Amino acid sequence: MNILLASVVIAAVIASFIAGLFGIITVVLDRRARRKELIFTKALELAKLHRDGLVEHFKTTGKSRFTADVVEYAEWYYDLLKALHKTGHLPKNWEEDYEKRFSGRTD
Repeated sequence: MNILLASVVIAAVIASFIAGLFGIITVVLDRRARRKELIFTKALELAKLHRDGLVEHFKTTGKSRFTADVVEYAEWYYDLLKALHKTGHLPKNWEEDYEKRFSGRTD
């Protein structure tokens, strides 16, 4: 009888441990997905603001210049925000990267 009771208790402890482990893994994966989604959403918002600001600037100054697509700006902002979240600061060459990606575009 004692062996049966011990077996049941051990099985319950193991099942509880495995269920808890799966719960922790689920929480970690969910947080990672939410973090990526938030960074993506903010990158898209910043990209739209950036492009709209450039378009407005070109309208007011009378200059004719091609601006990059919102998706290109979103990719750049996503990389910046991801680095900012991971390391706590922007990459050292972010300004040069901006110039390399987006300057020199004219009609």
